Amino acid sequence: MGALQDWTSLEIAKLVASLATPIVVACLGFWISRKVRESDRRFNEARDERKEGREAEKRA
Repeated sequence: MGALQDWTSLEIAKLVASLATPIVVACLGFWISRKVRESDRRFNEARDERKEGREAEKRA
């Protein structure tokens, strides 16, 4: 228990910040990746719908 008493609040804050930074960066990267995939999926769906519409017009 004596070792814990030697820690200052600054050292604890630095430890928390050093642990939180990679977690926040990973979460942010995951969130951005999901948003990009979702946007790409919507773009591809819209492109496919436009393509199908043009093909239907050609057949008509």
